[in-house]
Amino acid sequence: MADPQYHDKFEAKYVQQNHLGEGGCGAVFAGYRKADNLPVAIKHVPNDNVFCTHVDNNGKEISAEVDIMLKLAEGRTGVRTSAPVSLLDWYDLGEELILVMERPVPSMDLFDYIHGNGGSLDEEEAKCAATI
Repeated sequence: MADPQYHDKFEAKYVQQNHLGEGGCGAVFAGYRKADNLPVAIKHVPNDNVFCTHVDNNGKEISAEVDIMLKLAEGRTGVRTSAPVSLLDWYDLGEELILVMERPVPSMDLFDYIHGNGGSLDEEEAKCAATI
């Protein structure tokens, strides 16, 4: 069960701005952290779209996406020492999951970038575009 104060904690810490994109699991918005104006991406995932869960070390059930991002941040996966985009915060609101991630500036939706560049990218450009 979600803590009803998580939404208030989220709003006290972050400002949500314009819609950046949407995928199969949820929608992503630009925003910033109030304390230092750090640009963030705020992903809203409806609870119905949280398909995979994992039980953490404390016995709490969490989203597999959150679990994976936390492990990447700790460097425990054996694949790499950090995630391409770091998870800064997450909030389980019961009806939805909110993930707050770092947002590189400038940034744009990858589909829009590819469409704006002729519909495809060569491998080297794709490596760079993934960080836009």
